[in-house]
Order: sequence, then C-alpha cells, then structure tokens
Amino acid sequence: MIKKVILIGLLTVGSMALRAQELSAEDKTDLTNTISQFLKHTKNLDFGAIVDMSYPKIFELATKEQMLEILNGLTAMGFELSYDSITSQEPVLVAENDSIKYALINYYSEMVMKITNEELRNEESINLLKLSLANTGGVNSIDYVEERSSLVIKGNKRLLAIKDNSYGPQWTAIEFDVNNAVLNSMLIPTSVLTKISEFIKNN
Repeated sequence: MIKKVILIGLLTVGSMALRAQELSAEDKTDLTNTISQFLKHTKNLDFGAIVDMSYPKIFELATKEQMLEILNGLTAMGFELSYDSITSQEPVLVAENDSIKYALINYYSEMVMKITNEELRNEESINLLKLSLANTGGVNSIDYVEERSSLVIKGNKRLLAIKDNSYGPQWTAIEFDVNNAVLNSMLIPTSVLTKISEFIKNN
C-alpha cells in the first residue's frame, strides 16, 4: 500500500513537471508566428529581417552591421544562395525560469549554393566546401550538381527560440548547432544547455 502511494505521488509530480514544460496558448501562437516569419525570411534570404528577429544577446559578440556584412558578403565571395524547401515541426519548450523561456524547433531544409566564381568550380575547391559544410550541425547530405554549378545541402536542423524579458516580450531566435559549443556557451546558460542536450538525446 505504501509503495502504491509513493508511486502515485511520483507519477503526479512527473505529470506536473511535464505540464510545466508546456507552452501557454498565447506563447504557442506568438512563437508559431515568429518561427513562420523567421523561416520565411530565411527562404527569401532577407538577411536584414533575420538579424532583426535574432536573439539580441548575440549582438554583444558581433554588431548587426557586422553580421549583415558577413551574410551579404557571400555574393562577393562567389556564392548565390537559395532554398528549395524549408519545413518546420512544432516548437517544444525545453527550459524556463522567471524571465526567460527557451523553445527548440526542428526544421528540414534544402539549400542550394550556386558557385558563381568560376575559379571555385574545380574538384579541390568543391571538396573543401563540402568538408566545411559537413561540419555544420544537422547536415545530412551534400551533393554537387554540375549542370547547376551548385551544391545542394539537405539537413535536419534546429532553431532555438528565446523569450527573454530583459530584451522585451517578443520571441526571438538563433540557429542552434550542437557542434558550436563555444558560441552556445556564450549565449545560453550551462544549465539550459544541459536540458537541451538531454531533450535532443531523448527525442
């Protein structure tokens, strides 16, 4: 009898913990709209809008102007980006405290990187590009399509949406790459990173 009472108690606590990790209806609506817009801007390569919706803490590491310079500089380097497809899953609340909420969003993308610089259209350069891109988290396959002079990068990737009241009531987002531990540690508390890692491992 005592064991049964303890078991019921543990199940009740577990159920409460699960409910605590659910998004409110208002948060879910706001976040769904935010992610929809963020991915729309990503597909349209609207870098200005992407930067405006990014988690503001990242601008302590690089200014908006510096980020836009890097993103827009891809064209000058000899690359033209486009997306064939971007689809996302439901956001999941993975951590929260009194002032910050963190939600993880899995999404699938097919990105096309056209090589406009003819000097880079050789086997050595293409293999180096493939190697560099392969080290990015979530990349499943990279194929070079010669008739398009393009690399097609397919992958299951993640966004981390953050609602940080110190920056305002809105949800913001950043690309979350598990392989980029240094950047992650600069933006996200260790306790939250641990919860995210546990969630990814179990889902």
